[in-house]
Amino acid sequence: MQRPFAFAILLLAASAVTRRSMSAQELPTVALPIVNPSFEASLRGDDGLPKPSGWHAGGNGYRVALDTMERVDGSSSLRSERVDTTPHRSDSEAFGVGSQGVRFVQKALGRALRLSGWIRTDAVTSGWAGLWMRVDGSGSVLAFDNMRLDGPRGTTPWTRYVIELPVDSGATAVVVGVLHPGDGTAWFDSLRLEVIGPARPRTAFAWTPPP
Repeated sequence: MQRPFAFAILLLAASAVTRRSMSAQELPTVALPIVNPSFEASLRGDDGLPKPSGWHAGGNGYRVALDTMERVDGSSSLRSERVDTTPHRSDSEAFGVGSQGVRFVQKALGRALRLSGWIRTDAVTSGWAGLWMRVDGSGSVLAFDNMRLDGPRGTTPWTRYVIELPVDSGATAVVVGVLHPGDGTAWFDSLRLEVIGPARPRTAFAWTPPP
């Protein structure tokens, strides 16, 4: 299960809101549907653990499953726990992940998308946890964010995080999700996706991974 996720991404008590915004002021928003955004509906995975319906969830060296003990709302959250017994390396390509493709992408063309959600971490001493979003064009990645620089680390309470990306008018697909490329445990809950702001000029470009 790990390699398809690696290819997709590498190509690429509640506290206050942590906002990572492209705009200095609040803009009009239109919600886009996310399947099972609070991880309430479940199915049994190949590993015998309860998985969130509508999501691709897993990771080599990680136990990714629903958790009914830790949650922001509803009956469960998504927990990613590193179970690999070797020390985590910062350059490791292994991670726990949940992802899904976005429907009705045409509503966001030429505008921007805002993904928000709640994250809690425990003992993430190496790596981080975060939301992630990728905008694809024809054969290229147009925009990408996985909170690598400012995702929560260490032990943190439930906190709401926000990321935003421009959606070029030539975009063909958008993928969103949650990510845990680190040790320890991370929980995710109550995601929301919104189209924000007015239409933007076309600015197509190919995203290049950092060195």
